[in-house]
Amino acid sequence: IKVGADSVDRDRRRVEAALAIAGSGAALAVDGNGSPDRAITFARLEALASYKLAWFEEPCPVLDYAMMAELSTADLMPLAT
Repeated sequence: IKVGADSVDRDRRRVEAALAIAGSGAALAVDGNGSPDRAITFARLEALASYKLAWFEEPCPVLDYAMMAELSTADLMPLAT
């Protein structure tokens, strides 16, 4: 599921709607489209962490290795890039 185009609350509602069909977070991944905003990216990860999603793809720009390292250190959910 694509996330990041709207508010964190809207992303949460979209994930919940998908989980109603998928059953568990293990069957669902999200794509953050490489959001460059550190604060919003952390807020989104924190808001979605409780759903135990399979992974969060491109939570930050793909070449922003420092931000990806920082997000990985927070250990909120599996990340992909």
